[in-house]
Amino acid sequence: MSAEHLQHVACHDDLLAVVAEPSLDLPQLLARCLGNLALANRLIQALQGSVTQLQQQLQQAVANSDLAQTALLAHRLRGEAANLGAARIRDAAAQLESAGRSGDLSLVRETFTTLETACRHFLSQPLPEAAASDVGQSLTRTLQNRGRLLR
Repeated sequence: MSAEHLQHVACHDDLLAVVAEPSLDLPQLLARCLGNLALANRLIQALQGSVTQLQQQLQQAVANSDLAQTALLAHRLRGEAANLGAARIRDAAAQLESAGRSGDLSLVRETFTTLETACRHFLSQPLPEAAASDVGQSLTRTLQNRGRLLR
């Protein structure tokens, strides 16, 4: 296999991994919101708006080969995603930020594709519903575990 083919396969595997994993750690977010699902949904909607806006700005920065702006915007997106437990977006944005700082435009374009996939997957997910008993049980376990750690 050629190096180019292996790189394509690795990129394809990364994209499949993005779609296969949940786009948001809902139990973690609910724990941060003290179980308030309405608050969690408002925060998710705010992140959806930010993701949409920053993704458009990043697309423009990448198209203009503006690596400094790409790194700055990716850093911002990484922070916002991390705060709400959107790990896939956080990780892809961190890779894009690093690529932007490296000055490697081809790497920036490649990692931007991965970020776009993570963003599309996140934006396509419905808001959580109150009837999600598994989430409630998971939240209870998370809060109990945190309580044990604080003792």
